[in-house]
Amino acid sequence: MENKLEYKNMMNLLEEGQIHEVSFHITDYAHYKSCKLFRNVDVLHNGNELIMICIDPVPDRSESVCFYKKYDHTYKVFNLGKNKKYSLKQIWDRVGIKEIK
Repeated sequence: MENKLEYKNMMNLLEEGQIHEVSFHITDYAHYKSCKLFRNVDVLHNGNELIMICIDPVPDRSESVCFYKKYDHTYKVFNLGKNKKYSLKQIWDRVGIKEIK
């Protein structure tokens, strides 16, 4: 599937719960061929919900990070090249969406 969603629109849908998971890859970068951005909701003992927006850049979850309710658009999660880190927003033009749930 070709990347047709604007970054801001996709993030709003994810944070609002209209999208639960986005599977994607970073074009021309084999290390990031199976990335996942998702919304995780846990119901606590008192009935309150704990909402986390998480990103798993690699399947083994060794580089995973989660944010409470809102994704931090400035957080640099992707290491591309020597000493070069980028946020998802910065490399959105290189993202190829595989699946949206």
